[in-house]
Amino acid sequence: MTMRGTWIWLRPGALPRVEECLPHLDGVVIPLHNRRGAVHYGPTLRRWIRDWTDAGRPWWAMDHLTGPVRHHLPDLFARAQDIGAAGVMVDAEPDAGWRDRVREATSYRHDCAELRGGLDLAVTDYARGGIGTPTLSALLDEVDGHRPIGVPQSYDPGASYEPDYHARSVAYWRSCGAERVVLGVGAWLRSRKRHRTP
Repeated sequence: MTMRGTWIWLRPGALPRVEECLPHLDGVVIPLHNRRGAVHYGPTLRRWIRDWTDAGRPWWAMDHLTGPVRHHLPDLFARAQDIGAAGVMVDAEPDAGWRDRVREATSYRHDCAELRGGLDLAVTDYARGGIGTPTLSALLDEVDGHRPIGVPQSYDPGASYEPDYHARSVAYWRSCGAERVVLGVGAWLRSRKRHRTP
């Protein structure tokens, strides 16, 4: 499964109407695992995803690596498969709480490979790898002949970074083992502290 066209992250608790999204989006990524360790699976979310997929559009589930990790994976993958996800995207937050990042990332990656079934996998993190090169490389490692898609969050607030910023983001992710790279860029400004490229 490739991620072609225009995709966006949507929050489960603030979903716009499907009809509003269809003219503008080719796919969506929706977090299923929250920071408290719960997996979202409410009827509103299931109905929204059913309407979205009935319109012929793909979606991916997202897993935030913060707080308690791994114990929720069987539930997350089962729910993602149950409601028709094309894949699971891992958001590798720097504050995942792992003591031995590389060891735990390797173990997490093997758990994902074992549970993924027919789902594709992707890993997203800051453009230059906020979790560090060895940990990102462990998450992007090939397991059972499959390597995740790399999605660098190549945000450039106010177009103020160097002209080759995005190209260097892609090069960094390839050096960490990503064979397929899809740029994640910001589309709005959330606050003064957390800029996103207009």
